[in-house]
Parts: sequence; C-alpha cells; structure tokens
Amino acid sequence: MKNSFLIILMLFSSNAFSWCWSLYLTDIPSVVNLNDDISPKTTIKSVRGSSYEDCRYRLGVDEGQNSTYNRILRNGANTINFSIAKNNSMSRILKDVIDATSSNNYYEHRYRSYRGSSSKSFKIYSELSPTGNEPPGVYSGTFNFKIYQQIGNFYFFYGQWPITYTYTIADDLKLSIVDTGSPFDEFDNSQDLNFGQLVQNSKQGFDIVIQSNSGYVLDISSQNNGKMKHLSTNSFVDYTFYVNGQPKSLQNSSSSPVIISSGYGSHPNDGFRVPIEVEVGDVENKVAGTYQDKLTITVTTNL
Repeated sequence: MKNSFLIILMLFSSNAFSWCWSLYLTDIPSVVNLNDDISPKTTIKSVRGSSYEDCRYRLGVDEGQNSTYNRILRNGANTINFSIAKNNSMSRILKDVIDATSSNNYYEHRYRSYRGSSSKSFKIYSELSPTGNEPPGVYSGTFNFKIYQQIGNFYFFYGQWPITYTYTIADDLKLSIVDTGSPFDEFDNSQDLNFGQLVQNSKQGFDIVIQSNSGYVLDISSQNNGKMKHLSTNSFVDYTFYVNGQPKSLQNSSSSPVIISSGYGSHPNDGFRVPIEVEVGDVENKVAGTYQDKLTITVTTNL
C-alpha cells in the first residue's frame, strides 16, 4: 500500500506581510488651546513596543465633523476656518490616508526589525483663520490622527488618536457717548447738554455708539422721569427725548429703565450708532433758576 503526500511550500515576503502589533502614538495632546497660539506646531511621536517588530505605516488626519477637508471649528451654527498640514505654509494639507491624493497628505515611516530607533517624531502644523467678526463663544473641533499599516500593496486601518482644538471668543462690549457724528471714543462716556437760557423747542443732541461682537440692548433711566427739575424748588420743565428721530417716553424710567434700542451680531463700521436729541418743552410761567435732569444709560449684550 502506498501513501502519497503533497507538500505545498508557501513563501511570504516579510516586507509585504509585516505588522507592528504594539504601535501607538504618544506625546499627543488631548486638547490644543488656540487662544495661546492660533498657529501652533505640535510634535507627536509614534512608538513600536518591541524592537523585533517590522512594519511600514502611514499617518494621516481625518476631516473631523466636517464633510470636506476645508476644516472648521464650530460654535453652534457659527464657524471659523481651520487647517492641519505638514508645513507651516499650510499648502500640504493632512488627510485621512484613504482620502490622500499624494504623499503631501500623509506621513510615512518604516520600522525595521532590530534596526534603527523604535520611535519617530512628526511635526503637525495647524492654523486658525478668524475674521474678527465671529460671535463670542467656545469654538471647537475634534480630529482623529489615524495610522494605517501596509500589507502587500494595501494599507489597513490600525488605530486612531483624537485631538480637540478649541478657541474661545469672549464678549466684547464698549459704549461711547460722543458729539453728534463724532467717531467712537472709548474714553468718552458722558455728555452734558447745556441749553443756557431755556427756550421752548430748542434742541441739543449726541450719539451713543456701541462696539459689540454679540449685539446690544440699550436702556435708559431719567432721574426725574423725563422732566428737568429746578435745583431748589419743586418746579419742572418737560422735554421730549428722541431716539433715531422718534420720541421715546421716559415716564417711570427712574424705577424701570426703558429700552430705547437694540442690535444683533457684530457692530458695523466703528459701532452701532444711536442718535439722541432732547427738545425743551413749555417754559412759560416757570420759576426762574437752573433746571436739570440726569440720564443713566446702560448697555448689555444681546445674546
């Protein structure tokens, strides 16, 4: 009786089928605060756990929560453009390896068994491009740094490590009270209207100018509820208070300030401008002397 045996000899190239089982990224921050630097350079490192491991791999970065590699950081519906690249000119945009169109879009490295170092450093360049008109808030985006290892002519996903980039825009709110038509002046926030001898229907005015990146609400209170009071007697002169050419009642405003204007978003030009005019009322048969009223103007953000 004869027994026949078939021996099949299979030869594999170690280069084609090598794999690093303990490959990982280190020195990779979980969060990068772009308020410290809007164009930071981050150095991360790949490490193999054993010197005998032999592999070729590529490192790329996905698009995060974006649908394209025109990356952005988000704050609700608001966004700021953001880039991650291999160079500081941001011309070699890093992508997920499976989306790469050239070697400009990923890093590539080879670990050889018992040869060379067991770590490799990579420089990651990023850049935020704020316009200066973004609403306040915390902008953020998380991007996965992904390793693919080579088997044959293909690269297979191995693992990913996220980095979250954040940028905080604080509320910016300033108020200026200037002569009519004058530009914003952050050091000018009071105004005296001196009518001299009071004459009915005489007018004086000023502008309230607000600089804000989150809109504004402007309210006002009159110490005498829309009247000028004699300094030493209980005598009053009415006046009409105009906002943008429209009369606004200041009745009861000493206890309940009146909203006179509001706006949204970031200020245009040198600021949101609110023209104010005061017109003297009837002065017939009034006690001689000095009359005055004090107006308190308050501005808050309009979020």
